[in-house]
Amino acid sequence: VLADGTLMFRSYKKWGIECVKHFRGLYSLAIYDKKEGCLYLVADHVSARCLYYYVEDGEATFSTLLTGQSFFLWGNDPVHAHYILKVA
Repeated sequence: VLADGTLMFRSYKKWGIECVKHFRGLYSLAIYDKKEGCLYLVADHVSARCLYYYVEDGEATFSTLLTGQSFFLWGNDPVHAHYILKVA
C-alpha cells in the first residue's frame, strides 16, 4: 500500500505534469521541479480541496488554508518557521 503523496510523486516521475490526468478524487498539491525550474500548483477538477496562492515580485506563497496565507500577507498568523520553505 502506498501513501497518496508517494503515489503522486511516482506518477509525476513517470508522466510529468500530465500525471494529473490520471488522478481521481479530491486533492491539491504543489510540485516544484528543480530541473525545469517550475512550480506547479494543482487542484482536483472541482477544486474541492482548495489551494490558495499569491504571487508578487516573482515570489509565490500557497496553502490549503487561508490562515497559512494570512501569515505572509498580513503577518498575523502564528506560523512556525519550520513550516516555511524558500526555494531559490
